Amino acid sequence: MSDPHGQQGAETVDGELNVKAIVYSGIGTVVVTIVSMILVWWLFQGFRKLENAQDPKPSALPEAAEKLIPPSPRLELSPPENLKELRDREQAVLDSPAWIDQAQGTVRLPIDLALDVVARRGLGQASPAEPAEPSPANPATAATPEPSAAAPTAATPPDGGAH
Repeated sequence: MSDPHGQQGAETVDGELNVKAIVYSGIGTVVVTIVSMILVWWLFQGFRKLENAQDPKPSALPEAAEKLIPPSPRLELSPPENLKELRDREQAVLDSPAWIDQAQGTVRLPIDLALDVVARRGLGQASPAEPAEPSPANPATAATPEPSAAAPTAATPPDGGAH
């Protein structure tokens, strides 16, 4: 009792395909894929519940809800922009006049103006250096020096009071 086409069970003769086996293999692959996806989804749900259970509950205090800024030095988000901002601030300080100590009349001048002032007035007169006292060769003839009223006690600032 042979098959008129020469087929016996799942075997094929003359290069014909077994469609029934291909369909069963496809259905099996789809079922295994769906079951795997369901198992992985269930596993991730379990991980999410475990993670939520391990997280501490948020504090009711408003101080605890504040974002903490880490201590310095912190990472720069954009170093070239930070450097440009620093250079701009430094240039603004160099180019603008300001009081350093208004009570003493000390002013910070822009560099160009300060150079012009120094060029016109000069650096001022240097205070004369006090001569060193000679050591006496003969203690009998050495007299104790008396303080001179004409000796300067402190260097005098240049005219104008601008520093």
